[in-house]
Amino acid sequence: MAKKKSEKENRCVDGNGRLVIPSEMRAKLGLTAGSEVDFQLDGQQIILRKYNPGCIFCGGKGELLIFEGKRICTVCHAKLKAMD
Repeated sequence: MAKKKSEKENRCVDGNGRLVIPSEMRAKLGLTAGSEVDFQLDGQQIILRKYNPGCIFCGGKGELLIFEGKRICTVCHAKLKAMD
């Protein structure tokens, strides 16, 4: 199976600490003015993701647990535990 080629662009941080996300990338993620994003520091990398307050598996927004930085609802958590 061929690896998916990652998209890459270089941008400069301005004097206020801001940077511009390229329009093509914003469009692919559905980011518009006012969209929320998550920032995660991973060693020497900053990971930027579209904010999704729901479960990573089903998108549910009920009671959520945090596992290794990911949101998982109690229903999906129970399903995962049952797989053991």
